[in-house]
Amino acid sequence: MLDDVTQHVRELLFVSRADVPGRIASYAGHGPLGGWVRTVVLRTAINLRRAQGSSRRAEARKANEITAHVDPQIEFLKESYRPLLRDALEASVAALSPERRNLLRLYFLEGMTLAAIGKTLHVHESTIARQVTSIRRLVLENTERSLAKFLGIETSEARSIVRLAASRLNASVVRALI
Repeated sequence: MLDDVTQHVRELLFVSRADVPGRIASYAGHGPLGGWVRTVVLRTAINLRRAQGSSRRAEARKANEITAHVDPQIEFLKESYRPLLRDALEASVAALSPERRNLLRLYFLEGMTLAAIGKTLHVHESTIARQVTSIRRLVLENTERSLAKFLGIETSEARSIVRLAASRLNASVVRALI
């Protein structure tokens, strides 16, 4: 990673592209050069990390799609457990307080951004993000417990079933909120 960042920074600072000089030409001399270069390096590292993360997520998604299409047993298991999983998820959402259900409703049904929800509820966006994450985790844990109880299996086994059908959980949450 360090070599990649170093190479990208060198290219960014010193290589001209399509009549645009290297970024070093934009340094105006305000503040120390070392601080300016540190900022360029940090931003480049962050951008590279994001690019690697999104490509890894895309690869994982593609692998999941291929696996789902290739393995009929997985499709059979998904179809077999779908009604029980839906019931467990609906029970988990129904058990939430009205405030928590409303927050999920704004996020999933209304499609509001975290910032818009925060503005509506007079709460900072990061607080809303933490609350949505916490509620989703709670719903997932309760769904796993309910599914384990329905099927008479361990929670860890139910967790595997939930992961198997995870691609459709957001749609199920939306249906449970209607």
